[in-house]
Amino acid sequence: MSDDRIRIRKLSPEEVKRDIDIMLWSFKLQGIRRWVGQPYWDEESAAAKYSDKLEGFPRLETVAEHSWNVADSVILLAPNFPYINRAHAVELAIMHDKMEIRVGDWNPLGKDGTGNRGHAFNQSRQATKHEKELDAIALYVRRLRPEVARLHRSLLLEGIECRTPEARLVKAIDKMQALAFILWKKGGTVADKHLGFLIRFTEKNDRYFPPLRAHSQELLSRIFEAAAKHRKMTKKALWRELNDVSLYMGAEQLPLVVVDGLDELVDDTCDPSPAGSKLVRLRKAFEELAGRPPAHTGIEAYRQLSDAINRVEDQQWGSDYWDPPRHLPPDASTKRLYPIAPECMYPVPGFAGVDVLVAKDHVVFISRYGAIEAQEKDRDDLLGDLSPFASRRDKVIFEKPDSEGSGVWDGKNCG
Repeated sequence: MSDDRIRIRKLSPEEVKRDIDIMLWSFKLQGIRRWVGQPYWDEESAAAKYSDKLEGFPRLETVAEHSWNVADSVILLAPNFPYINRAHAVELAIMHDKMEIRVGDWNPLGKDGTGNRGHAFNQSRQATKHEKELDAIALYVRRLRPEVARLHRSLLLEGIECRTPEARLVKAIDKMQALAFILWKKGGTVADKHLGFLIRFTEKNDRYFPPLRAHSQELLSRIFEAAAKHRKMTKKALWRELNDVSLYMGAEQLPLVVVDGLDELVDDTCDPSPAGSKLVRLRKAFEELAGRPPAHTGIEAYRQLSDAINRVEDQQWGSDYWDPPRHLPPDASTKRLYPIAPECMYPVPGFAGVDVLVAKDHVVFISRYGAIEAQEKDRDDLLGDLSPFASRRDKVIFEKPDSEGSGVWDGKNCG
């Protein structure tokens, strides 16, 4: 392995908080109006001042303002990940919601505010939204010159399909910006059902780009802190109150960073039953995964993997059993196979098209085209310095090719 391999430094909690502070501070730019008070703009200035009285700052943001904030946050956060092409990620951020000119700003929560009837958690609504976005893209690119149309179509499709690290980064930041705006606009006046939705929403969206989980959880923690302060109670009391009234609407857990001392709930024991051992359950998950159609993209493969593992775990523990939660604090153990979000996720050196998900006892590799391979973890060579991952055939415990029959280490995943 060469010495130019990518190294990713884990940010400290203090650095994460500074990033979030800047994200929130940047919202202030939305309060700076152009043209107000200038010659020839008297009537418009008067109307603007009147509208400010009707809806004081911070006001509801426009899609354009949101897109700028996403792009601004990409510039802020992308330097933490040296494998990300920042310029390309900024292009994706600028373009990511442009088709809302045609399809509008869809409501992810649905009419009942849970997300179960909106596209946040409803696959049928997701499919409908995706179809309308594709139609909007087709109509849009027809208006462009051919050389421009190819670029714009490529950017828009890459963004909605999340088929590159840059697209997944932008998707994660897009969802984080929603949390940031809720905190900026509402402060602590967040309803119980809204808090329940945000827990599920963040849990789902952390999977797009797990290295940013600390940032999203910091935002969620601040939302809970503001809500608890508004209600004149502690975060832990708020957490227990929400549990008591069963408002999670299917949420798997509350994030650990929200509640001080929640790690006391982590069960340190192991399942004594050989039939329920982690290795047996892992093999069951891989058996289910093997029976599914080949994936076409990395994000599709990741979803298949997560779903297979969760199904097996729910059969073992029950869908309501979350002791300990799936996301764990440092040095904690779990009866479950491993958390939904891996410990880390980064490209394999030499294979830019392959991400490695590091779990407790094994590593899983997913290619951009949908191939999957799992290996036993070599604790003496975690980064593949001594023996490249592609050559560790004795460590392979599962492999599944992509829709074209190619494996994770196929040459097309090198570039």
